Amino acid sequence: MVMPYAPTLSVLASLVADVEEGEVRGCRLLETVHCHCRDAVHHTALLNRLDQSVHGVLYDQLSHWLLYGALLDPFKEFFLQAQVTREGAVGLEPDLLPAHLPASLAHSILFIGHAVRDFDASPTKKEGRIGGPLEEGEEGFLEQLTALSRAKMFSVTRLSDTVHSIRATVSKHMCKVTLDGGLVCALEELKSLLLLGRGELFHALLTIAADALDPSADSAYTNVGALVQMCAQQVQVQEDLLDKFTFYCSLEAQQLLPQVVRDTKGHGTTGWSTLNVEYKCSRVLKQVLGCAAVQRQYKQLFTFLLCVRRAQHRLHNSILSYCTASRRSKADLNGGVWTAWTLRHRITLLIDGLQYYLQVDVLESEHYHLVTSVKECGDYEQLQCLVASYLTSLTRLCFLSHSLVSKCLSLLFSLCHELCDVLSCNSGSRVSGKRTLEELSEDLESCCSRLFLVLGSLQQLPGQQHTASLLDRLDYNHYYRKDQLHLSGKDDSSTSPSLMF
Repeated sequence: MVMPYAPTLSVLASLVADVEEGEVRGCRLLETVHCHCRDAVHHTALLNRLDQSVHGVLYDQLSHWLLYGALLDPFKEFFLQAQVTREGAVGLEPDLLPAHLPASLAHSILFIGHAVRDFDASPTKKEGRIGGPLEEGEEGFLEQLTALSRAKMFSVTRLSDTVHSIRATVSKHMCKVTLDGGLVCALEELKSLLLLGRGELFHALLTIAADALDPSADSAYTNVGALVQMCAQQVQVQEDLLDKFTFYCSLEAQQLLPQVVRDTKGHGTTGWSTLNVEYKCSRVLKQVLGCAAVQRQYKQLFTFLLCVRRAQHRLHNSILSYCTASRRSKADLNGGVWTAWTLRHRITLLIDGLQYYLQVDVLESEHYHLVTSVKECGDYEQLQCLVASYLTSLTRLCFLSHSLVSKCLSLLFSLCHELCDVLSCNSGSRVSGKRTLEELSEDLESCCSRLFLVLGSLQQLPGQQHTASLLDRLDYNHYYRKDQLHLSGKDDSSTSPSLMF
């Protein structure tokens, strides 16, 4: 009587042996059972019932996690585990994830439970303004999970369909909560301060805080927040906007500086390089704007834009003091001042063109596309991707990740600060100052030649419309590009532009 069941008993014996020898535990036990039952040839209906019965524990755990955000796992056997480093956080444990469950399914399960838990802990839930993520479909989803647990055999496809249906409902709800929680307004606030949209505030700050932050980073003024408050009062920035940002100086901020800022002489080692900003967003927006990666990218963009703005500010203010100091000498007016004015004018055209490109072609344009896409978005994870893509695009359009362009820009900014230093302290020997100006002029020629060679070569690669826009802003009359064509015409053995990148 045992003979007809011999194949089945053999499968069960092999299953028990594998569990004992491999010390299989937790959700990995589901994988072992599923593999043996799937590969069986005889009495498949019986083994499918065994497989489904073992997965009943998984369905029970999923019901608590997906619908209520509850993790009932005292023996740490589920593939979702509480994180030790972050209180209240739950993460995926790859070692416990069964091989027959796709990783995408596990991430969807993790996302749903996190969304339910975050909503239950949010002020929105406590104030009772809006229902939970699954308020309307909770009973229906519970019935679907119950039906899966009562089925004759386990099906990954049906489980995935149910989870994805729950995820779509949760994601749509969380997207609505995030938009109603002021995401668009928060993006405007970040643009106003971290992306220097309120230019008058930073114009005042660059003037008032110059004595405090121009020295080296080691002696930087620490109470920069008070200076920002003072400037905000002068230009009438709303207090509720400024209250969401904390300005302070920290040497640790220099570790996050983009390479173009770090290499800029006259800025990368000053107190301005230690200026740091923290943005306090609401709990509803925490996962979209408050995560570490988003904050880090915003800070890098802030330091770069501040570096450009400070170079422009110093140029606009430097020539006046130089001309005033030179009025007593007519010879200087015909010699040194003319050289200084010409050099300053050429650098100013480049810096102003770069600033206009950043403000109009990059920041305003990308922000408009982001806000338009956010308002039309109906998926929470897509919302997170839109913000991440926006910051990545800004970083790319600012050439922060392009080493050659960053190096050229840092040389340009360094020349700008050197020129301003010469003009501001040139009350002594005019001859020495004039020689310094001539040296700076030669360095500027070299820097411009290198910059436009790199940009011109880069423009010829696919997908470089933004490079063409920058070239038009910097060289609107093709003055520098004519020189590049003239030089390239002399060298017929020049390498292909694409070899530079």
